Amino acid sequence: MAEPIDGPDTIAVRVALWRALHVEIDAAPHVFEDEIGLRLAAPDGDWRHRGDMDPVRTSPDLERRRAVGGDDVMGPSPTA
Repeated sequence: MAEPIDGPDTIAVRVALWRALHVEIDAAPHVFEDEIGLRLAAPDGDWRHRGDMDPVRTSPDLERRRAVGGDDVMGPSPTA
């Protein structure tokens, strides 16, 4: 029997925050405007300053290098 889940899935929270950040920092037109997840996740006021919310530090190139090489080029992931 599976253990009960204690809180939201951290990946789901990260995706919700990235979608909200996309609306805030990217120029229109947006691919989609999704801020519902932000309201559901209800992060603290400094969520934009999380290490995994930095648009430069978490660029697709770094993610690609991390996936291909298996290196943790970004350091440990902060908790959601």
